[in-house]
Amino acid sequence: MKRSIRSTSLVVAAAMVVALLPTQALGIAIAEFTFTQSASVTADRPNDSAVGDFNEDGIADLAVASLGDYGYPTALIVALGQGDATFGTPRLVEVGSPQWSVSAADIDGDGHADLITSLTLEDRVAVARGNGDGTFQPAEYYSTGDSPRSLAARDLEGDGDIDIVVATPGVQGFSVLENDGTGVFAVRQSPMFAAGRPNVIALGELDGDGGAEIVVSDLWAGTVVVTGFAAGAVEPLVSYAAGPEPRGLRVGDFDGDGANDVVVACSADNTVRLLAGAGDGTLGAPTIVPMSPDSSPWDVEIGDFDHDEDLDLLVATNGPVSSQLVEGAGDGSFSGAHDIGPATTTFAVEASDLNDDGGADMVFTLPFDAAISVTLGIPAPVSDPVVPDPVTTEPPTDLTVVSIAGANRYFTAVQASKQAFPEGADAVVIASGQGWADALTGAAFAGAVSAPVLLTEPDALPEAIAGEIERLGASAAYIIGGEAVVSAAVERRLGELVGSVDRLAGSDRYQTSVVVARAVAEYAPVPVETAIIATGGSFADALAASPMSTAGIAPVVLAGPDGLAGNVLGALDEIGITDIVIVGGSAAVSTAIQESLEAAFGADVVTRVAGSNRYATSAAIAAYAAQTAGLGWDSVSVATGENFPDALSGGVAQGHLRAVLLLTPGTSLDGTVAGTLAARGAEVTHLTFLGGDSALAPAVRTAVADALR
Repeated sequence: MKRSIRSTSLVVAAAMVVALLPTQALGIAIAEFTFTQSASVTADRPNDSAVGDFNEDGIADLAVASLGDYGYPTALIVALGQGDATFGTPRLVEVGSPQWSVSAADIDGDGHADLITSLTLEDRVAVARGNGDGTFQPAEYYSTGDSPRSLAARDLEGDGDIDIVVATPGVQGFSVLENDGTGVFAVRQSPMFAAGRPNVIALGELDGDGGAEIVVSDLWAGTVVVTGFAAGAVEPLVSYAAGPEPRGLRVGDFDGDGANDVVVACSADNTVRLLAGAGDGTLGAPTIVPMSPDSSPWDVEIGDFDHDEDLDLLVATNGPVSSQLVEGAGDGSFSGAHDIGPATTTFAVEASDLNDDGGADMVFTLPFDAAISVTLGIPAPVSDPVVPDPVTTEPPTDLTVVSIAGANRYFTAVQASKQAFPEGADAVVIASGQGWADALTGAAFAGAVSAPVLLTEPDALPEAIAGEIERLGASAAYIIGGEAVVSAAVERRLGELVGSVDRLAGSDRYQTSVVVARAVAEYAPVPVETAIIATGGSFADALAASPMSTAGIAPVVLAGPDGLAGNVLGALDEIGITDIVIVGGSAAVSTAIQESLEAAFGADVVTRVAGSNRYATSAAIAAYAAQTAGLGWDSVSVATGENFPDALSGGVAQGHLRAVLLLTPGTSLDGTVAGTLAARGAEVTHLTFLGGDSALAPAVRTAVADALR
């Protein structure tokens, strides 16, 4: 659809103010599922949105690109999430006008989410580097071809650096912005398309080489174009018939064969087409997935919306109907389309867990309604809770019960350290208390150097932590993460306290996990043979595995949503890994990742440990750790699976004490966990709760004690 953008005076800021509308109680039935509409965000002719944690509080935030109806909006809207799928006061990030597409990625490896947007009338891409507090540095610009539109960001060459690809239909091709490793880009042009209308960009691995292929929908030719990028050049273009007017597209494994496929929305005939991948970079003939009549599919997002571990399709519609959800069967087939979301024109859609309930929430861009609308997805399923008797009962008389809790996460870390190291320790491992990834990645390293994990604020070491370091008598400190998460000022303060300070950091959480894994092998007093693979997208599985990681000196390597980083397999081989444990189901760590590990190391050495949800997974991990890593059921610890701060240091401490860790909702005991406790009750003599009553309610503590009887 051609858009008309008129230049008027710069009264843009007023037009782009984000307002929160009252929450609507809109229930939409989809089979046995119900979705509810959450608060919306308004914007002047929004065209695209991106989700990222811009202020690093563990809550998803939103960035909105706008075309404007009566002028040129010169700023992206950034609305910080409040943890319940609503957003606070907006911030404007000046980038230029108008913005067609926006993406969030850490392009310079400093641990902060940056913003990238295409300025379609200025023929350039703007990059605004994040400061980690919800603010951004002045934009940097890169000239592209004429009329840059859709863009995507990902590591194309497997070198750990985030590159950018942007469609430039004005010059019948696309531009690759090649990252030099610092977030500075060199612009490379693709060959011209034969038919000449590149439309939407998607990036994903199709040939198993560790890099990402570039997939482009060609609007005029009715094709999907696939190519790679290596050695600073775009490889030859290969076209595949797709369907009339292909627009939005995504890459994912829809048929469960371990090879990624491509789905593309075709607006002219109301279909989505699936092009099955062969695993060698080639695609098969399209399979038609019909949508509702007059739906005019415009964009498509993928995710496991119904928690059956198969990828589903979420299709944004340009026609006079609601957007649609299509449930995948895991074999390349799909059920009928169900109406979901607002019944209005939708230009873009993406999915992200905005309220940390384990469900994929849906973000719809509604250009003619001047709004971004959020529809809440299905929360992660939980087992039936165990409801305690109204009368509080005492724990068994032979059971020692300890609660590790402090006034905040830093004091709690101190208490965990005191429990695990009452006589002191020669070293400490330091990680940010604002996020979970570095602290949990450091669990095995803490086991290797026999140290607690202590938390710090980004720019200042809390006095409580400094006091604990002095009590321990440590002479060495190891920082996990770059200066963006643990500043040079903190490093200097540590130097004053212990003398020797080393930093283990990569370009992002995934690369940091690789750096730490190598360091574990270097420092461990015994050969490192086991590696743990966990999703880098959420904390629960890595947290549940942290005692096993610490006790077994088994490094945790984080997997991204599209697979392992390109250097992971080589690193694991160099370390000498002979056993690989995947924690979490295929929705967390895909079957494609499992199959790539099996191909590299052998199917007999790769084990997946998972349950039906994060709580059942924690019980499965505890059982596995007791069998293989020397943990025992005589000592059990319990933490909430709904948030991470209380257990970041506590999980590592439990590993030092050879105790298993179970996760549960904070207000009710998970049924699977209750059954596990009941089955092991005769063995348990020591019970530790990680966190105070705000993390684990008294009713949960009572239910745990009752289950152990």
